[in-house]
Amino acid sequence: KGTVTQIDGLSSLTNDGTWAASDDGESLAVDSNEYKAGSASLKFNIDVSISVNNYATLVNSTFTAKDLSDYEGRSYFLLWVYLPTADFTSVTLRWGSSASNYWESSATAPVDGSSFQAGWNQVSFSWQDATETGTGDSSAIAYLMIRFNYAASLTDQSNVRVDDLRL
Repeated sequence: KGTVTQIDGLSSLTNDGTWAASDDGESLAVDSNEYKAGSASLKFNIDVSISVNNYATLVNSTFTAKDLSDYEGRSYFLLWVYLPTADFTSVTLRWGSSASNYWESSATAPVDGSSFQAGWNQVSFSWQDATETGTGDSSAIAYLMIRFNYAASLTDQSNVRVDDLRL
């Protein structure tokens, strides 16, 4: 269709369902001082000693369902991420009807093709190239997950941010 649809402004913890941090992610909060769009972003810290995983996760499992069936397989998501350092290997997005029925795609670089930089990076996730797990229902997208993947050598990070998820 050539249109842009905001999926979540990521400026509230509870606007469209409730966001929570897990795995090595902690201290999720709204940040009205540093953002790319709207009036705020979501920020969190990474404590690498919380789990043996080399990732931090943000999940919204109560997301207000959206019908994205017109975009299935032929669109892409854009997301702003703020990285305190460039020591991240990828950012992964899952979207689906539940935690067991979803599509997943990862970005290993910003949309401009450069390497991840400290600061804001815009990343893209192709629906066409995404891997489907279970049977996702594109007419009822009610689950979102954003995962920050990093090398085992990463040290604790403060003020990682996400903002403005669009399709």
